[in-house]
Amino acid sequence: MYGSATGNSEHIAKNIAEKADFFLSSSSSTSTPLFYDAVIICSLDEYKKKATKYWDDDTSPHKFPVIIVCSTTGNGDSPENASRFTRYLKRKTTAATLPFRNVSFAVLGLGDTNYDQFCAMGNLIDIKLETCGGVRVKDAGMADEATGLEDVVEPWCEEVFNNFGKSFGLEQNIVEVKVKASRANSVFANDTMNRILNPGSAQKPPPPTQTKKIVNVLYGGELAEDIARKIKSSVLASASCNSKVSINLLSMKDFKKLDIPNSTDRCIFVVQTVENNQPSEDAGNCYRFFKRKSHESDALCKLSFAMVGLGNSNLLMDRQTTTAAECNLCAQNMTKRLEELGARMFFDYFETDERTDLVGVNEWIGRLCEEGLNAGGDVGGDGAIPPPPPPLIQTAKLSHKQKMAQLQGKGLDHLLALTSTSTSLPIVKNSDLPTIQPSSSSCQLVNKLNAKTNDASMDLINLSITESFDGGEGTNTNTITSSDSASCYSAANPYGAPIRSAAYLTNSPLGPARAAAKIILEGGGAWEAVACINDGFPLRATTGCSGQQAEDNGKRVVELELKLPEDFSLEYSPGDSIGVLVENDPRVVDIVLAMLSDKHGLKGEETVLIDGEEEISVRVAISRNIDICGVLKKRVLLGLSQYTGDEKEENALRLLSSKTKVGEELYKTFVEKQCLNLGDILVLFPSCAPGLDALLSLFSSIAPRYYSVTSSPLNKTNSLKIAFSVVNYVTDNGNGNGNGNGGGGGADLELRKGGLCTSYMEGLCSPLLVGGGDTSYEPTLRIFPKPSTHFRLPANSKYPLVLIGPGSGVAPFMGFLEHRKLTKINSVEEAGRSCEGSWRGGFEFGEGEVGVGIGDANDYQSVQVTGAVELFYGCRREDHDWLYKSKMKELDFHGDISGLHVSFSREKGKEKEYVQDRMKIVDDGAKDGGIGESRLGKLIEEENAYVYICGDGSKMVHDVLDQLANILGNGDKKKGEEKCVFLKERSRLVVDIWSL
Repeated sequence: MYGSATGNSEHIAKNIAEKADFFLSSSSSTSTPLFYDAVIICSLDEYKKKATKYWDDDTSPHKFPVIIVCSTTGNGDSPENASRFTRYLKRKTTAATLPFRNVSFAVLGLGDTNYDQFCAMGNLIDIKLETCGGVRVKDAGMADEATGLEDVVEPWCEEVFNNFGKSFGLEQNIVEVKVKASRANSVFANDTMNRILNPGSAQKPPPPTQTKKIVNVLYGGELAEDIARKIKSSVLASASCNSKVSINLLSMKDFKKLDIPNSTDRCIFVVQTVENNQPSEDAGNCYRFFKRKSHESDALCKLSFAMVGLGNSNLLMDRQTTTAAECNLCAQNMTKRLEELGARMFFDYFETDERTDLVGVNEWIGRLCEEGLNAGGDVGGDGAIPPPPPPLIQTAKLSHKQKMAQLQGKGLDHLLALTSTSTSLPIVKNSDLPTIQPSSSSCQLVNKLNAKTNDASMDLINLSITESFDGGEGTNTNTITSSDSASCYSAANPYGAPIRSAAYLTNSPLGPARAAAKIILEGGGAWEAVACINDGFPLRATTGCSGQQAEDNGKRVVELELKLPEDFSLEYSPGDSIGVLVENDPRVVDIVLAMLSDKHGLKGEETVLIDGEEEISVRVAISRNIDICGVLKKRVLLGLSQYTGDEKEENALRLLSSKTKVGEELYKTFVEKQCLNLGDILVLFPSCAPGLDALLSLFSSIAPRYYSVTSSPLNKTNSLKIAFSVVNYVTDNGNGNGNGNGGGGGADLELRKGGLCTSYMEGLCSPLLVGGGDTSYEPTLRIFPKPSTHFRLPANSKYPLVLIGPGSGVAPFMGFLEHRKLTKINSVEEAGRSCEGSWRGGFEFGEGEVGVGIGDANDYQSVQVTGAVELFYGCRREDHDWLYKSKMKELDFHGDISGLHVSFSREKGKEKEYVQDRMKIVDDGAKDGGIGESRLGKLIEEENAYVYICGDGSKMVHDVLDQLANILGNGDKKKGEEKCVFLKERSRLVVDIWSL
């Protein structure tokens, strides 16, 4: 069973179930007993439906083996699909019934040491199962996402079956022996498992046949036609070139027959400039077509071309100082325009003058045959000569398609540059590879085109990667990815929330959003708007963009207001988060779909049946069901390597997934620092061609993104607000400096990357960011509530608060402050209604008690104590990223904040100051009035203040906790740390952090 928030626990649990099914199948063929006879895989919240009927069977002669894999979310919370199970374990009445008395168990916890309560759910489940009567057969494994899950997960999964076997009295290592004995002769139903367990045994995709590559020679003008025919005859006469290239001659008036924007065939344009610097008559339409301003900037990113310009300086009015460059304006303009549209030249530009007998043309054609078209005998697989060696991406602004075109097939070049090797990468041994098998999944292609009658007669073409093993009677293998929820809305049943308003909290210019809004309102998609916004926010210093502005461009924070259901079916409290569901970037989806179409003949509009449950199109399956935009894990790279037709590329992917020193370094530099996703890998290693079945097996589902609520439910607008930092950056270029200067031996990817959800939301709400536009525009987000069990305001508002939240970590505190303010206002109003007799609160007033007025209510309120609030906030510069500046000052002015302490780390002319520095200043009393005593220490220890810390957990939280320990220990850090532990145990020191 699994409890999974991001998909890791679910994937690992399915791996274990896959292995258990395999052992079970092998056992039935060898008549060797195992300690189980069926496999059930489900989420923890399905325990009643799937498992309790077995656990409650007191007549069974043996205990039922249970393996649980559970992650920890937030700061000690359970995943959504494990919440009911963990609540059941926590009940005081549960242990007395010994519900797990017939169970033997092993627990694997997943967590992140950046968070305060590492693997809290794994620990809880492990302890509670034993308390409730279960028998532990293996110590709980605690895997750390911060250092790499595989370090703990792999050995734990390898040993767990033997641990169960020993507890059931079977011989030691019986499962391992069984695998060794049966694996050599077994026929795997799961092709992916076979490829990984037996590298090299599966049939490789056949190598591409060597066919002639088409080169189109387009000519415009009679003289141009003569030169075009000379090019063709020269190619035919060249033995080395003729065997690889087929020349197709075509007049430029027929250029539309080629569909140049979508073709990968190389083109050679022979363009003649005639009188008045105009193109010839038969080249006119083509020339004007490419000059259109309506083309997208990457319309020709697939085109690889060469240009020959033919002119006649006798036609120029001034013939005194004429050259070929002055009479070939059409060829020059066309070359410039093609490059502006993303095309790239595969051979030198050439121009000549008819007045000088076309000097140099024969030499150029000769070099074209021997160098341009022959390229040393290595013709690119797409028909285009590969671009020059790395750097792979130039620092000029390129569209996504242009970047991908320049990266095509350059994975090996990049890795060789990183290893300073010009020949080959080291061969990887199987023993150096991870030992993780893929999870169980199946898909069926629904062939509706051949349906003769109704849906019941549809021909199902089975593409299942895992056929069910016949485990005998009673076998029950299920694959469930989400669970029901006690609330009205969940990840499985989200609410489509309209976006009411949006605003930048940073001082970000609105120009890019205004341009993006135009795209949206004219019918474009959100991701088109994202590309437009990225163009408007350069992240590198360029002409017209200073280094400071580029830095500010990468620091954008947006606040959204979302409408809630009219029936109040979605409730929240301050401190809660909202989960947002998002689909994959369609640009990455298109790369995957193109591969499936080219290599497997599977079109995006075809329908498939996933796990026998859901009938959807291939495009929807790729867009919604699997996470293809995240940074690739090693186990995924290993799986992809088994679907790679080129041996060198296969070895490269195996190396990246390996545990070798070189492999570890390359994975960190090449994959992690460049944040490579599936689309990037398919472009870099074009022989990699996994089918849909393999993709569904290798990739986990898309995890919801969670954002803190910044508002209070007491605000009677039937809406809530969230804030998010737009994740947008340029990847490290491979040499560690990330400055895009092309260092690192030419190994320079320098890819621009963005957060999947935050980028989408910024693009989607661009019309709302600029305001004053189409008021009918109301986009929606799929959301669901995620209640917090620990990040809560104290029940009594008399307790002081110490809020520490630099950057966007202050977001939930704005909800806290608004809630306290509205609670205070509401108590006054209720007191007033009570005193005036309009509200009695369930009590009858005696004679003479009703005549008091609102003044009495104010007197009543004056004796109601509201604790002090000390807010510590930090940002880079006051003029750019002081979030909620006006709101903070307003709350401070009205006394809703007792102390507002702001620090700036990049203020010009001032020393860097962080929140922990400001805490020390305030506590020492050196500033803010010269109190001269431990201000925070007194507030926390004498007035029982609650301390909340929220923000990036990479470093900030450790520095803040160290400072807090020094303050509470009055210089004795160890004593202060003990006090911090005391506060945490009583939920008076609460930390909510995230890891970037």
